[in-house]
Amino acid sequence: MAFLPVDRIQESWVIVKPLFEINEDEQSLLKYLKNTYVMGKQVMKTRGRSRREPVYTTPLFPSELWSVAQRVSS
Repeated sequence: MAFLPVDRIQESWVIVKPLFEINEDEQSLLKYLKNTYVMGKQVMKTRGRSRREPVYTTPLFPSELWSVAQRVSS
């Protein structure tokens, strides 16, 4: 995923992730990668009185930091 353009990383994650959800260890690794590098943690944000919706926080290491796609293509 490091060689994908930044704007395609989350889209590609959605495609690739189901291929690896086989056992508990892989699920744990995928959760770590998603939270730390791809999407951030999912939290519930309150909207109004009783309406809550899921939103993602900024990943610890945003894709702009670790993606090498732009460096490789230049």
